[in-house]
Amino acid sequence: MRQRVALLKVFGWGLLALLAACGPAKQPDARITLNAAGISLQLPPHWQAGLAGDYTLLSAHPLDAAGQAVPGAVFFIERDLSPSAPGVPALTAYAEARAASIQSLSQELRQLQQTDTLLDAQPAVSVLREYSDTTGSYRELAVMVVRGHLGYSFVGRTRPADFERLQPDIQSILDGVRWIPAK
Repeated sequence: MRQRVALLKVFGWGLLALLAACGPAKQPDARITLNAAGISLQLPPHWQAGLAGDYTLLSAHPLDAAGQAVPGAVFFIERDLSPSAPGVPALTAYAEARAASIQSLSQELRQLQQTDTLLDAQPAVSVLREYSDTTGSYRELAVMVVRGHLGYSFVGRTRPADFERLQPDIQSILDGVRWIPAK
C-alpha cells in the first residue's frame, strides 16, 4: 500500500511538473485558423489573440515585457459585404467604402500610401494612413481583399510612436495569412 501511495505521489508530482512546463509558455509563432472564414494566419510569440464577434473575425494585441497589452496597438480582421458600383472593380469599391467609413469616424485622416499588392496570391490593396478619433491618434496598415461578395480588411493599428517598432510584426502577420480552400 505504501509503495502504491509513493508511486501515486511521484506520478502526481511528475504530472504537475509536465503541466507547469506546458502551461503558460507560448508556442513560437502560433498559427490561428478561422475555419468559417477560410483564413489562417501566424502571430508572433508576444502577441495574444482573441476571437471577436459580428464583423470582426479576430483581434490580437502585442504584449510588452511585463505581459501587458501595448496601449492602442491591435491587429484585427473584419469581414463584411463588399459594395458594388457599376463599372467599378469590386476591390476598388471596397477600399473606397472602407476609407469613407474611417473618414466618417475620424477627426483627421491622412492617407500616406496606397499600393496594389497580393495577400496569399489574392489581389489586394494596401493602405498606410494616419488618423485621430476620440480615443487618440493612430497609424495603421490595412490590406483589403474581396473574395466573392465579401470584403476582408486585415488591419494593424498602433499609436504613431509605436508603429515603426511594431510594423515588422504587423508585416509578418500579413505575410503569414493563408486562404484555406473550401471543402
